Amino acid sequence: MSTVKYKNPRDTRLAIEYDRVVALCNRSSKIAFKVLHETRATKLPDEYEITFRVKSIVSVNPDGSPIYSDLHKLKLSLPPRWPAADSPPEYYMLTETWHPNIKSDEPYKGHVCINSKAISGYEGLDDLIIRIGELLQYKNYLAEDKPPYPEDPYVASWVREYAEPNRIVSMKDGIAVDDSDLLEAVDEKSQSFVTVNSVQQTSNGIEFSFDEPVAKNNDDISFDFS
Repeated sequence: MSTVKYKNPRDTRLAIEYDRVVALCNRSSKIAFKVLHETRATKLPDEYEITFRVKSIVSVNPDGSPIYSDLHKLKLSLPPRWPAADSPPEYYMLTETWHPNIKSDEPYKGHVCINSKAISGYEGLDDLIIRIGELLQYKNYLAEDKPPYPEDPYVASWVREYAEPNRIVSMKDGIAVDDSDLLEAVDEKSQSFVTVNSVQQTSNGIEFSFDEPVAKNNDDISFDFS
């Protein structure tokens, strides 16, 4: 077991989430990331660009048939008050999308509708990234015209009236645009991930204890907040 001390809870969480994102991308040939912004004092990532290499629908032709792409980018930001419950992560697609739960036009183009309140608790950014990836694959979607209602009603109508009748997608029958696994199988003995065992307030700040290793292939990663 390893214990690392940080001066405040947000820095602790930022470090843990960075390790989670690294570990996720080490397990996937379909997901990659780059850091867009770091905190000034501790140089910890608080804004990411996530790249998904999966088949998804990005638009439709005049006859209604789908137009596909296999490259998609997401911007993911962690607000200053995150991980407070009232300050969840912010994220939107940077590339074109055609999904009932992602806004396809202005003024909120790219906004992804997904319950992110849990991400402010102990659910990690890796879980959020996977959920958005599975939206892009059309493994998950909400197209029914009833509460909580789709984010993009026009795309939702296309799904109900064209895509589902033509067996392009179907939640009911498990038909996705891309049914591949986002994560590769790994040897459990060599798998690396973050498991938080305890959180304590000490005179030096917040102390987190977690199982080693924190992230795959990150032996040279260290954080010093002294």
